[in-house]
Amino acid sequence: MHMPSAHLHVPQSGLIMTNFDEQKYIAWRLPTRLAYIVDQSLPHTDSDDACRTHEIARAMVDRGFEVLVFSRPGRPWDMDGFVPNLHVDLDTTIEGVRYITLPGMTARPVDGRQSLRFAERVLHEAISVFRPALIVVTSNWQNAEPAANVAERLDLPFVYEVRNRPQHRGGWLANHSLTDREAAAKEVSIARRAMAVMAMTDVIRQDFLALGVTSDSIKVLPNGVRVSPPQVPIRRKSEFGCTAKHLLGFVYHPEDEGGGEQLIRLIAELRSGGTDVAALIVSVDASGVPAQQVSLLQQSAMLSDAEKLDIKEHVMFAPPTTREMAGVYYAGCDALIFSSRSLTQCELAEPLEPYVVAAYGVPQFIAGVAALSAVVEDTQATKFREGDLSDLVQKLQIQLRDDKLLKGPRKDAYWRTRIDPLVAVMLPLAQKFKEQESARRSGAATLGRRIPPFDLKSIPETIFTPERGLAVAGIGPCNEQRFATAPFTALTRANLFSHLALGNPGIFLIDWAGMRRDFGNGLYEEWADLWMVSNMRLNRQLMDASRIAVNRGWRLIVLGPISEAAAPMFRTVSSVFEVVSPDEEVMA
Repeated sequence: MHMPSAHLHVPQSGLIMTNFDEQKYIAWRLPTRLAYIVDQSLPHTDSDDACRTHEIARAMVDRGFEVLVFSRPGRPWDMDGFVPNLHVDLDTTIEGVRYITLPGMTARPVDGRQSLRFAERVLHEAISVFRPALIVVTSNWQNAEPAANVAERLDLPFVYEVRNRPQHRGGWLANHSLTDREAAAKEVSIARRAMAVMAMTDVIRQDFLALGVTSDSIKVLPNGVRVSPPQVPIRRKSEFGCTAKHLLGFVYHPEDEGGGEQLIRLIAELRSGGTDVAALIVSVDASGVPAQQVSLLQQSAMLSDAEKLDIKEHVMFAPPTTREMAGVYYAGCDALIFSSRSLTQCELAEPLEPYVVAAYGVPQFIAGVAALSAVVEDTQATKFREGDLSDLVQKLQIQLRDDKLLKGPRKDAYWRTRIDPLVAVMLPLAQKFKEQESARRSGAATLGRRIPPFDLKSIPETIFTPERGLAVAGIGPCNEQRFATAPFTALTRANLFSHLALGNPGIFLIDWAGMRRDFGNGLYEEWADLWMVSNMRLNRQLMDASRIAVNRGWRLIVLGPISEAAAPMFRTVSSVFEVVSPDEEVMA
C-alpha cells in the first residue's frame, strides 16, 4: 500500500507545508522491533494467555528481536476485581520483554462497536509512536480486528496468532450477541488478511483449513517448555505438612466434575496397597491472578470423603498463590497428576500447566484423552486411561518405586524451538527492512543529511557547545544562561511543525528540567504529558517533528537530566537528541 504525499496545514500561521511525505515518516520503523498485541499480559495477570505471550516474547528476544507487548487498551483497569486506584506501571520490562500499558475509555462504552473504534484509535497512536516493523496479534477477533486495521493503515505486515477454535465466542465486548457461525466468520476474515497464521494446536489449524484458510499460510505454534523454570525456594515435604514418604501433587481446577472424589479414592487405593503417600492439592486459576484456591465448599466435600476413608490427615491444600510461586509446590512433589478437565476446555485451548511443570523435572500423569494427546507427547508424561483408577494406581506405584523412569520433555518442545514457524516469517521481513533502512539512510547521506535511527538502546550523555548566534527554538522555559544571547522562538503545539519545517535550522531545545519545575502554573500545560505513555498523540507529534528537524539539519538538545521512570517514551528518540544537564558550563 502506498500513501500519497500529504499537505500539512498549520492553522495559526496559515502556512501550507507541501511535499510532506507522510508515508516516509510512518515508515521510519525499527526493522527488528516487534509489537505483540494481546488481550491480557504480565504483570497484571499470569493467566495461560499471559504466560504463553511472555514465553513466546522471551524466545523472540533470544532470537534477536526487540519485543514490545501491548495489552488491549483499558487493561488492567477493566479486569474483574481490579482496584481502580492501584498504581500501574505503564512501561516495564520483564526478562527482556517490554510491556506497555495503554489507556482505556473513561466512560462505559455504549456498545461493542464503540469499544472497537476506541481500541483502534489508541493502537494507531501507539504503533505510530513506537514504530515497530512487525506486528503479531492474538485472538480472538475482538482483540485482533482493531490491530489488523491499524497494521493495514500503516502498511505493516501482521501475523495472527490463534489460541482458540474459531467458533469460540469468549471476549471482552459489552455485546456478546454473535452466533458461533458469525464468530467463526470474523476469525476467518482476519486470518485471510494476515500474512500468516500461527495456530496453537493442530485441531485449531484443521478448523481454519475447513473454513477456507489456505494450508500454506497457517502453521502450528504449540505451547512449550522453559529451558529453566523460575527460581523458587526448595522446600521439603514436611514443610507442606506431609508425614508420608511420597507426596503427590494434584493440579486441580474448580470446574472439574468429580475430580475431588476421584483424588480421594486414588490416595485411599494407594495407601491400602502399601504405598505411603499423601496428596497436595494445587489450584491454578486459568483466568487471572492470583490463583484461586479450591473453594471452601469443595475442600469440605473432599475432606469429608477423606475422613470416611480414614485418610484425612494425608490430604492437604496449597494456599492461594501466583503461577510463578506455584513452582514451590510442583518442585516439592514426587509426581504431578492432572485432572481431566477434558475435555470441553482442553478442546478449546491447550492447557499450559503441564508444560510449566515439565520445566521442574517432576514426573507427570495425564489422562489419555484425545484433547491432551499432544501435551502427553511433548512432555513425555505417563498416560493413564481416563476414568480407570486401577490403571493410574498401577502406574503411580511403578513410578514411585523407581524414579529413574522420568524422561523429561522432548527436545523440540522447548520454546526456543517452538517459535521456529514465527521466526521463519519474521526474520526475512526484518532483513528486508534493514536493507531498506540502510538504503534510505545512504541516500539521505548523499544529500548531506544526518538521519540517525530512532531506538531505545541508550540515553546519550554528551556535552553540547553551541555556536554563537545560532538561533534556538524551544519547548519550556529555556532560560539557561548558555542560551541567553541566542535568538529564541517559543514552540507550541500549533507552531511546532511550521517552524521546524520552514524556519532557519538552528537548535531544537527541549527544556525538560525547566518544565518539570514549572508544571502547575499553566504555562506549559500543553506539554505536560511529554514522553508519557498516557499521551500517545502528543508523543507521535513530537516524534514526527523530530524527524522533520533532523532532516533539515537542526541540532536536537534536551536539557535534562532524563529519568526513564519519569519519561519512559524518551527512550524511543534518545539517539537523535543530545542530553545535557542544566548545570553544565558549555558556553565559550
